[in-house]
Amino acid sequence: MKHFKYILILMAVLLLTVTACHDDLEQFPNSSYTSDDFFNNLGEFEIAVNGIYNTMTPAKGVFGEEFIKLSMHGSHSVTTFHANAIQNQYGQFTFDNSDKGLYNIWQTNYTMIARANQVLSRFDGFQVDSAKDIRLKQRLKGEAKFLRALGYFNLVRFWGRVPIILDEFKYDSESNNPRMPIKDVYDVIIEDLEYAEDSLYHAHFSPASEKYPESDLGRATVGAAKALLAKVYLTMAGAPLNMTEYYQDAYDKALEVKNDGEYALESNYGSLFTIEGEKSKEWIFQVQHNYDFLRGGVWGGVNGPAGNSAAIDKSFARTNPTLNLIESYDYRDPRFIHNIAPGILNADNSIKYNKLHKKWYPHKFRFSVKPVAGFKTDMNVPVLRYADVILILAEAAANIGLETEAYDALDMIISRAQSGTAYPALVDRTLTADDLDYFIMWERARELCFEGHGKFDIFRYGQEVFEREVIGQQEATFDPKPSVDDEGYNYYPIANTKTVKWNNRIVTPMHLLYPIPEAEMSTNSAVADDQNPGYN
Repeated sequence: MKHFKYILILMAVLLLTVTACHDDLEQFPNSSYTSDDFFNNLGEFEIAVNGIYNTMTPAKGVFGEEFIKLSMHGSHSVTTFHANAIQNQYGQFTFDNSDKGLYNIWQTNYTMIARANQVLSRFDGFQVDSAKDIRLKQRLKGEAKFLRALGYFNLVRFWGRVPIILDEFKYDSESNNPRMPIKDVYDVIIEDLEYAEDSLYHAHFSPASEKYPESDLGRATVGAAKALLAKVYLTMAGAPLNMTEYYQDAYDKALEVKNDGEYALESNYGSLFTIEGEKSKEWIFQVQHNYDFLRGGVWGGVNGPAGNSAAIDKSFARTNPTLNLIESYDYRDPRFIHNIAPGILNADNSIKYNKLHKKWYPHKFRFSVKPVAGFKTDMNVPVLRYADVILILAEAAANIGLETEAYDALDMIISRAQSGTAYPALVDRTLTADDLDYFIMWERARELCFEGHGKFDIFRYGQEVFEREVIGQQEATFDPKPSVDDEGYNYYPIANTKTVKWNNRIVTPMHLLYPIPEAEMSTNSAVADDQNPGYN
């Protein structure tokens, strides 16, 4: 039973559902409670912290439908196939600053930040006496800081410079906040995560004495703070900051997660992306969903095994893999067989071919029974897992001259992928530095595809790599008659390829960031004349 199924009931007593920046959302909630009536004890503070988590669960929330599209569509590994131009605009690069999806991601992340700011501000001056209460207060502050850091990490990766708000939003306060330098945003993120690392509890399966009960699955943990810090440092080492000294910090923090021995790679890769696999020790942080209790999530909305035709257009979030992603796999790689299928899935997970389209579909997230609806499933949102940390370790090691450590980390990922076979082959340990870097980029795609990392990964590699990997990308159809290789493996030859029709719409460096939403620019005078380049 998921801890967060109770959040919506508890949210009846929460106040702030506004963002930190928007005058148009300055309205009093329909509640008999006021902020002065609340925050009287740690139980009420915990309810408020639960309300921060709550911003991540709606279909239009922090990690909802728009996040899937903004973080994956039009990357080096994902393209889009749906005919609806509105749905495809992120992959087709036709969006502008009036797009509602962009504003929704901006607004919901600032809502999460605003709720965290409220909790943290109310903790100032709130005194507790017992050692137990002092420790609980510290933990709750750590959770609020972790979630605030996560919100700013999303924002800075999508938009670059963004407003920094660290105080509780007041209805009569100044709501105009300028965009701040990218490094300043990261400084806030790092400070929050360092506090969280020192303040949170460990995962319920940890050997540590201080840990959450299993019923609190989904709360931020010590390991989650460390893992997110490693990811933050790796991102800072790449574009646009290119502060390569942070590769060492990314390596150190990722190695710390590895050496802690708290998390482990799941032996069965495919089982991770099922309802049954959500408690694996490989998952470091997920957003919890439970459709039976008022709300389900859009993640995992593939054409489920029971042939649910309403499940996000028979594919995950209206996506297809690019030809480059298809061809990057050894077709004998069990991850390829699990993640990408030449058709849609039947109830027994066998493939149902689409004779009209003959397209490759992503089927990473799978269900043992038919989902209730395509946009309402029990599938948790993937945010951080141990394999990502090991790949961060590999990339950071490769960039500080520790090639052996990089190879060892990659072999951990590949060995698990092999699932007892010889495929895919372990990494070639004679790769040049550039080739190793390229291999790691694509190993991240093979391992983490459709989990919300594609755009972020390719953006931090910079403009040159973005142009090489995204401009000119192709989509493919397959020959529905399988061929058999000399070892008896079935594979589906590529039948036809074509360059995606929106290829000539990509403009660099413009499309390395998203435009500041029009609604924000019209209500926040401090950013009215501060749009990202190319969107004016």
